[in-house]
Order: sequence, then structure tokens, then C-alpha cells
Amino acid sequence: MFENRDQFAGFWCRFVAIAIDYYLMLLVTFPFMVVGALFFPEDVLVEVPLGVGSYQRVMEKTSESIPHKDGSVTVVNEEIIKEEVFGKWVYFYRETEKSISNKTETNRVLIDFETRKEIDLVGSGDFVLILLLLYWTLFESGRRGASFGKRIMGIKVVGMDGAQLSWRRALARNLGKLPSAMILLIGFMMAGWTNKKQALHDKMASCLVVFGK
Repeated sequence: MFENRDQFAGFWCRFVAIAIDYYLMLLVTFPFMVVGALFFPEDVLVEVPLGVGSYQRVMEKTSESIPHKDGSVTVVNEEIIKEEVFGKWVYFYRETEKSISNKTETNRVLIDFETRKEIDLVGSGDFVLILLLLYWTLFESGRRGASFGKRIMGIKVVGMDGAQLSWRRALARNLGKLPSAMILLIGFMMAGWTNKKQALHDKMASCLVVFGK
């Protein structure tokens, strides 16, 4: 049924579809987070999709150079960032950037401004992954075989014979994204070079991602 490699969707096409679905789920959870923050402002973090309605500015900035015995130097840049959301909620972040031998690592954490200790609030990220799992499973096992992101990109998920997925196979495929992500996202990147452009989770669930409505 599928003889031409161009019939299969590659990495970047699928990446855009995932990004669309991710931001869609952020939009879905956003109203609930706003309501939660109104009642529990000290426990809930309001994260605005694409930063609309939020304003950030750097409060403090420091830089330190740490020499090593081998002659290399680690440069540590740290910023304390204040974020205001809709002029109502205020959050502080510590963003740390470490650079050594042309390799840069960036870390951003939410903090209490007075104590400078890291804090943990309930945010959209605590729910989005679970929602995505349920959403992808439901839509990929449906008649169209595609989430909204995939439909926009003109692709769908099918079995090796081109048939519609059962909800069990769709669930197995999406659970398989966990090991795909754990190995430095290599499982996802496999869609760029495997014969039928299958990612690791596609191979695990015997699925294909193809172009077609």
C-alpha cells in the first residue's frame, strides 16, 4: 500500500504538529489555571500561552568566572527575572547560564524573591502531558486518525496495513513517546532517517505516520 517514501511524514512535519497540539492544550488549561490562581494565588502558577499579557524584566544580573586546573574556565551568568501576568500575578525566576568549552547549559527555576529559595507551584505543565496523552489517543484512534495539529499538517496515524488504529494501539504508541524522549529525543529523530520515517514509538506500536486526509 505504501511504496513511496514520500508518502510518510518526516521529523519536522511531525514536530510542527506536536507544537500545535501542545499550545492547544495550554489554551485549554489556561482558564482553569486563572480560576485556580484567583482562589489559591500562593499555590497556582499562571502561565500565559506565547507570553501574551505577561511582562518580564531583569531585576538583578551577576556573572562569575570559575577557573579549572586544566586551564578551562566556566562562566556562570545569573539573572533574577520578575514576571507580571495581567498586572495581577507576580512571579520571580532565577535563570542560570553556564558556559564551558563552547557548551552552554541554561536552567530557569521559580523562586521566592525574599529567600531566593526554589519554590514549586501548580502550573499548566502539571496537566498538559496527561491531557496530551488522552487527546492523542482519542483522536488518533478516531476515523480521521489525526489530532488537530496533524490535520493541519495533512498527516495521520495508521497501522502498517493502512487501517485505523484501535484505542489500545493508539495508547501504546503515545505511551511509547516516553522512552523516545528519554534517550535524548533520539526516538523522535528516528523519523528523519528510518526507511518508513518511523519514530521509535511508531515501531513499538507497529504504526505509520502518512500524508493524507
